[in-house]
Amino acid sequence: MSVSLPKNAPRVNAAKLFIDFILSKEGQSIIYNVKRNPTRTDLSQPVARVAKIKLMEMGSDQREKNYNRYTQEFREIFSLR
Repeated sequence: MSVSLPKNAPRVNAAKLFIDFILSKEGQSIIYNVKRNPTRTDLSQPVARVAKIKLMEMGSDQREKNYNRYTQEFREIFSLR
């Protein structure tokens, strides 16, 4: 799941409150109830096999260092030029 706040959002405070809610346990429970994968680790996954995936943390310096490689892999996987 991805959530962001646009640079020129017309109602910044409302957007911040929504982001706080959607990332809260209650908000993520709603995500779970519509069969989407919550990002919180204190909630179970609706698809059992997803719970078996091990997540890795990657710092921004590592992403930047390997950006071209990741871009190339993405393009190959999705047959993009």
